[in-house]
Amino acid sequence: MRTAVYVDGFNLYYIRLKGQRYFRWLDLKALADQVLKPPHTVTVINYYTAHVSHKEDPGAPGRQRTYLNALATVPEIKIHLGNFLYSEKWAALIKPPQTRPANYVCTCTTVICVPRNFLIAFRGLVRRIL
Repeated sequence: MRTAVYVDGFNLYYIRLKGQRYFRWLDLKALADQVLKPPHTVTVINYYTAHVSHKEDPGAPGRQRTYLNALATVPEIKIHLGNFLYSEKWAALIKPPQTRPANYVCTCTTVICVPRNFLIAFRGLVRRIL
């Protein structure tokens, strides 16, 4: 059965890869093949991310470029770039005011529209992997 895999690059990095050097060069194709046993055949891995900002870490864009270039060498991996929004962090108070700061922006990575039952199944698979 031909199977497509979807990876949220930002969540993968911040939840599993950041600060754990032995996971940095994780082989996504090998991982997908190990998790999805026959009759599944991984035909494509859709990797969703956005170019990172240099504001917090000047070296981050270069490291990300190196990683994306490495991913691009695997024929089954397709990289999909979204937009990265940088904003100041803002946390609610115990007794918050009625409004948020005027320049508050919700920081998001990539929005993917898929059926709800797919997301529930995908979350279960991710929990088993990580």
